[in-house]
Amino acid sequence: MIFLIPGEVDSKTYPSLPIELGKNDNLISLSNPSMIEINNVKILLIHKFDISMLKKRYLGKPQLILDEDLLVCDEVPDIIAYGHTHQPEIMNYKSITIASAGSLLADFMPVIIDLETREYIQMRFD
Repeated sequence: MIFLIPGEVDSKTYPSLPIELGKNDNLISLSNPSMIEINNVKILLIHKFDISMLKKRYLGKPQLILDEDLLVCDEVPDIIAYGHTHQPEIMNYKSITIASAGSLLADFMPVIIDLETREYIQMRFD
């Protein structure tokens, strides 16, 4: 399965709705941000991320007026996967693994995280 969320090129509003995709059983389009759970591990998928968002438990300034504030971080994720900077990076903050694979067009270093042990490998293609 591949989960994808929109970035600022795909949508000018935040939070963003899922991208319309053709029928593909391997792709799942989600909103930006989205929380998924795999084997009891909570993973926050967000395009633009800053550590202050985690500290404040708020995922940015909304550009839409909605009935419900979808940017409040009610649940602390185990893993955060983000993009935007196009720079590969992986770090830990208070037992939360924060990872960016970089950019397919520049410096791409996919991250493989063992969901049970939280050990990770950031692959390099030299």
